[in-house]
Amino acid sequence: MRITELLVYGRNMQSEKMIFIDDAVNGKKCNCVCPGCGEVLIARQGQHNTPHFAHANGDQCAYAGESAMHQLAKEIIAENSFIRLPDNVVFSYSESAIEKKICDFRPDAILTNAEKIVHIEIFVTHKVGFNKRNFFIAHGLTTIEIDISDLPRGISKDELKNIIIDEISRKQYIREKSDLSLFNPALHEIVITEAVIEDACTNIAVTSEAIKEEAVIEEAVIEEDYSGSQTPLYLKVLGIGIIFLLASWFVENFLQRSRY
Repeated sequence: MRITELLVYGRNMQSEKMIFIDDAVNGKKCNCVCPGCGEVLIARQGQHNTPHFAHANGDQCAYAGESAMHQLAKEIIAENSFIRLPDNVVFSYSESAIEKKICDFRPDAILTNAEKIVHIEIFVTHKVGFNKRNFFIAHGLTTIEIDISDLPRGISKDELKNIIIDEISRKQYIREKSDLSLFNPALHEIVITEAVIEDACTNIAVTSEAIKEEAVIEEAVIEEDYSGSQTPLYLKVLGIGIIFLLASWFVENFLQRSRY
């Protein structure tokens, strides 16, 4: 097994932080779980094998390395107070929100200072999807994607920190919408769903007064439509009376004559 396939980072259950295999206590005493599946890990640090974490139940977790890398990158961002953007500008932030939900989307990190907000996406196995990409662009959200997909899974935290925080070669702004066609049947439903989400998000800041006014107008329209589509009661009674008189006249004039 190559070193890049070994799990060298686990999540410590007490600190909730990622821990490198060399810094872990041997065996189950490492008190770690898999960042991919949440199962208990064993630290294996023998003299003959490459140090690594293994699942205590013997299972193989296909995405453990990728999940560890992803969580470690977010942890690095949360622990720092600045990051170099793709245009080589150093952005200092006073607050970092990890996996905070915006409508139906969760950026990996949202960095904030008094003047600006920057959204961060970490590309380990999947680039930002077109729904999420178009959402960021449609709402004018400054977003950068950091590509660490080809880095070895056994990279040290310091090396990864340098790439995430200081380097710019792996960073790019998300500025162009996806060119996927609305006429593609396979994508139509997804695109429509995205449009509904975006429309809902753009109306989040509607005031309570505006909501009440819209409800009153809507109620009036419904009432008008309802009254316009229904026959008033007095007309129904009048119609029944006319029908009854016509039936009586018919019986009296035609049926009686037919007897003679």
